[in-house]
Amino acid sequence: MTLIASGRGLLKRANVGQANVAKAEAQEEVLRVQRQMADEAAESQVLGTAGGIGGMVGANRAFANADKAAEAIDAANKLVGNGSQIGSSGGNLTFAESGGSVLKGAEATTKITELAQTADLATANQALAAGEVVTGAEVVAGAEVVAGAELTTAVAGGEALATTQAASLAAGNTGAMATLGTVAAPIAIALGIGFLFNELF
Repeated sequence: MTLIASGRGLLKRANVGQANVAKAEAQEEVLRVQRQMADEAAESQVLGTAGGIGGMVGANRAFANADKAAEAIDAANKLVGNGSQIGSSGGNLTFAESGGSVLKGAEATTKITELAQTADLATANQALAAGEVVTGAEVVAGAEVVAGAELTTAVAGGEALATTQAASLAAGNTGAMATLGTVAAPIAIALGIGFLFNELF
């Protein structure tokens, strides 16, 4: 065998070896991309699941807030009522007067508070007329009649006023921004846990 023929044989073997190496590298790159895509899909699935759980928790809390607001407003209507209707809109109380006009925002809150104070004052007066001493929101039977400051204290801590204040607070939890915060907070927490889970595993 001549030197040229030997060189050609070595070149041929080198080319075959280089082709095999290139083929192996190509296969390895394909596997690497597949692994990367699988990892990204798994991470996305974890985040999607976490976000879904957080959204479900937030939605349940928002529905619970709406139910509490409806109950509180119903209780306020029973105590204040007077032929009018207390409701809510946009996180604030509304007041539909018997004449047909509807008050909203601060006007509604002021009117409802006035009616609640009137209802509590009437209750306190009835208790005093019956010979009872009114202390705060409590009525103690069989005691000496005391007016003035006792009536003021009774109205400030009366059931109707406390109920309407609770209704106002509950309605505030159903506003757009409050609802967004109620839903977003659990989602943010769940996504944070999902990111941490992806980093650890």
